[in-house]
Amino acid sequence: FFIAAGSFSLSSSGVHSVLSIDSKGNSSFLIGGGNNPLKDKHPWRMTVHNGILYIACKAGGLYTYDLITKNVEKLCEPGSNTQDVKFDKTGNMFVLCREAGIFRAEAGKFNSPKLWVNFQEEEGVAQIHAMEFDPEGNLIVSSIIGKQKTNKSFFYFTVGKT
Repeated sequence: FFIAAGSFSLSSSGVHSVLSIDSKGNSSFLIGGGNNPLKDKHPWRMTVHNGILYIACKAGGLYTYDLITKNVEKLCEPGSNTQDVKFDKTGNMFVLCREAGIFRAEAGKFNSPKLWVNFQEEEGVAQIHAMEFDPEGNLIVSSIIGKQKTNKSFFYFTVGKT
């Protein structure tokens, strides 16, 4: 994700950090290093909304990083295995938790998102992994179905109608 002119950020679940990489390929910790608030949290996917970097952490819920103040805070932990976070055109937040489903929070009320779509499968694991909004505002969700994890599927939801 682009966070400033000429630089972008990259999450690394292996080193439990968010790195900033400039246009010359130089990297530095945006969040991480010695005093790392994301230690053992496994940052996964991120998105920027209104000057805040939202970080989905598989082992720790949802964290925020203020791009101005550089402050890191835990926002919430809506469900197990938080893997993605997105915002629709009206500012509502959607959080994908692999073992629970997709949670939704109204614009400005991000501390306690509520379950919006339950993706539980028969074996008890949702296996949803990522999501993105298309230009019409539909939420596209990728999923792996079945115990062998060989059946890949995509679902979409019209946000205003679901």
